[in-house]
Amino acid sequence: SARIAKHRGELKSLLRNQAVGAGIGNAYSDEILWHARLNPQRRLSTLSLEDRHALYDSMRSVLSTSVAIARDRYARKLHPLHKQDRSFMNIHLKGQAKGKTSCPRCGHRISVIHARGAETYFCRGCQK
Repeated sequence: SARIAKHRGELKSLLRNQAVGAGIGNAYSDEILWHARLNPQRRLSTLSLEDRHALYDSMRSVLSTSVAIARDRYARKLHPLHKQDRSFMNIHLKGQAKGKTSCPRCGHRISVIHARGAETYFCRGCQK
């Protein structure tokens, strides 16, 4: 969309921008970028068409998985309903172990950077 095309910042801030994608917060943006194999510090302008497709496909996949899990919890009346099941996450939860875990895809140590009061977890080995 035109809103996305105008974005000049890093991919992580693009995903967390509620005007671009409502509901994508810190954890989901980490997962989306990990699945797309994109470094959170890259800028949209540096992405190839293939990278852009990977980002879009990753957004759909991660958010669809999250919605399916929430729908299942609601259907089974699991309480509290407001708590999210993040067991499907590959990078964000492992990163919260403070550098003690490795990337499930390539085995490289998970890195953390701090920006705007949030921690970003990513793999320097496979996220370019």
